[in-house]
Amino acid sequence: AREGALLLSFLAPLDADTAKDTDRWALTAWNYRRSSDYGSPTFDLDGRRDARSSLAVERVELSSDGRTARLVIPDLEPCMQLHVEWDLEDARGRELRHAAHLTINALRPAF
Repeated sequence: AREGALLLSFLAPLDADTAKDTDRWALTAWNYRRSSDYGSPTFDLDGRRDARSSLAVERVELSSDGRTARLVIPDLEPCMQLHVEWDLEDARGRELRHAAHLTINALRPAF
């Protein structure tokens, strides 16, 4: 995670057309409140209880080998949970529909 961007690496090169289509990516972020009680409601990035924040992908850039997608996300910030979903194809046309849960403790400087 970097200021304004998230880099995701894949085992196979991605199809550029599907990877660069921002509608094929969905990001949702939320936080919890730590306490001595078990469990916590979710809080969006503005602190609203029982809510989650949707993050917009402005554009996607691919590395020269097609294996790393750089998602430009201006509103990206540290969060306890970042759910990233994608519905892409690899360079051979195979479907890549998956999701990942990430934690962003800090953002590295942009490059």
